[in-house]
Amino acid sequence: ADQLVRLLEKVKGSQFIFVTGEAGIGKTNFILETLLYHENLKGRSLLFFPLRLFGSSAERSGSGRGNFRLLPELYSVAIGAKSTIPEQEVVRQMIREGDVIVALDGLDELARNRGQEAVKNVIFELEALVAGSEKARIILSCRDHIFERLQETGSLGRSGDEKPVTIKPIERETVQRA
Repeated sequence: ADQLVRLLEKVKGSQFIFVTGEAGIGKTNFILETLLYHENLKGRSLLFFPLRLFGSSAERSGSGRGNFRLLPELYSVAIGAKSTIPEQEVVRQMIREGDVIVALDGLDELARNRGQEAVKNVIFELEALVAGSEKARIILSCRDHIFERLQETGSLGRSGDEKPVTIKPIERETVQRA
């Protein structure tokens, strides 16, 4: 948790922080527990979005399949479905200023459900959102082997160059010694 907090607090740190680990290891819980309860992060707002839901509002509204955009869905989660352009701009600025930490859960699910092109589009959209900001922070969770594949194929853009925070299982020897 402290490693994640240090990355979030870095003045000139990466805008993107990847949290990786095997399936079921607790990536989502780790992110939520850290952001909600760590003393150093109290007072900062959190915008949490499960990527498995990405595109579902467009499908429900009948606006078709294909190229979905993430930002309208984030704005909808943050301030409601009928948000105005000025309200969306305020949320955008809050993200860019680091007042709101964006946590996107399940990049691996997005890759599985929507394909690698959807991952590229989301990363491109997020990079454009935070371009030029030193304070913006976006956390993305992803299964480790999918993260490596996305990294190798260049699907993570410039953000994929960062070393992830990796959640590891407790080693058997540690449990046996306890």
